[in-house]
Amino acid sequence: QCPSGVFHLTVHKNRVWMVLEDRLTLGYTSEYTLGEAPKYNDAFTFSLPEEGNIHALGSLDDKLVVFKYGAVFLIAGDGPNELGVGADFSRPFRIMTDVGCDNWRSVVSTDKGIFFAHSRRGIFLLTRSFEIVWVGGRVQDLFDANPVVTSTVFHNTRRWVIFTCKPTETSETGISLVY
Repeated sequence: QCPSGVFHLTVHKNRVWMVLEDRLTLGYTSEYTLGEAPKYNDAFTFSLPEEGNIHALGSLDDKLVVFKYGAVFLIAGDGPNELGVGADFSRPFRIMTDVGCDNWRSVVSTDKGIFFAHSRRGIFLLTRSFEIVWVGGRVQDLFDANPVVTSTVFHNTRRWVIFTCKPTETSETGISLVY
């Protein structure tokens, strides 16, 4: 069984997590079993209507990170087994900030935490201690001119975070910003 529509997904703690098409509900699968596809059940969902639509998800250590336009939430716990027993997910905990993320393509996990961008605010880092730090100061003018993030990757060998950006959704050229 599959959900009817998925806006975005990520892998966290051996499960696939999804932003469902209403963009206010999270869905998740059973844990992976080697050689089998993860299983989805309509009961494996919960709603997060506070602060509007969900724009992106990330995984930071043992926490699922839920990004909204002007808010960031954390969810902890292991969840139910395949039979639906033992659901111990925490209620979403809001980090005290007015910064969020408005583009799932800008989210990337690194050894420092999760880098993400907000098209009107800049580039940020959610640290492992759950602080949100503005890290895009040196490139803010370039980001302001190219606020549409098309991809973000972490180069593990060189320890670089690379954001590819362009001025508008329809632009054919853009820039790469390296942190």
